[in-house]
Amino acid sequence: LQTETKRQQTFEADLSTRRFEQLLADRLVQDRIREALEELPEEFRLAVVLCDLYDFSYKEIADILDCPVGTVMSRLYRGRRLLQEGLFGYAVEQGYLNVPGSPEAPAELAAYRQTKKRVR
Repeated sequence: LQTETKRQQTFEADLSTRRFEQLLADRLVQDRIREALEELPEEFRLAVVLCDLYDFSYKEIADILDCPVGTVMSRLYRGRRLLQEGLFGYAVEQGYLNVPGSPEAPAELAAYRQTKKRVR
């Protein structure tokens, strides 16, 4: 019984450590996303935040920003694009995204088959 209790305590401590590590990793990602958002020009940042974080419709955003819906759509496209560009390097660096040709990237099936043919 004492061994079982000790094992349970060890498990709980390990689980708590993993939760802390996950919370820390999540916080680092959140901080990097916040930084990338802050780097966006205000007109793009406002559109992205209102749409993607607060779930306003294009029409509602147009009313808030006092501009046409087409302008909102354009700002969203451009803002998201800038955000993607700003986070791309971070995503690759942290292993969230694999770039073809990088050592961490999974092999493409066709390239793998070509390699196997040359070896035979």
